[in-house]
Amino acid sequence: MVKILVQHAATVFNALPAEQETQTPNNPRMALFQALPAQFDKQTYIAVVTQLQIPESTANKWLMKFVSSNLLTKQAHGSYTKKDS
Repeated sequence: MVKILVQHAATVFNALPAEQETQTPNNPRMALFQALPAQFDKQTYIAVVTQLQIPESTANKWLMKFVSSNLLTKQAHGSYTKKDS
């Protein structure tokens, strides 16, 4: 009887649909950070923000948080560099 139950369980398992890879939604803040080049200016930043459809005022707040959390270094007025590069 156990043999039949094991065979049945194997048959049912094989009949299940293949597991689909689910993608977890990206954190929009980190998606923005990853989309930025190693060195960029404010114009490039705004272009990336527009492409990602992030409101500019929100993105400006995130830019300040990137700098304050040491992910970015402000080189000069409107010029930034990623810390990891």
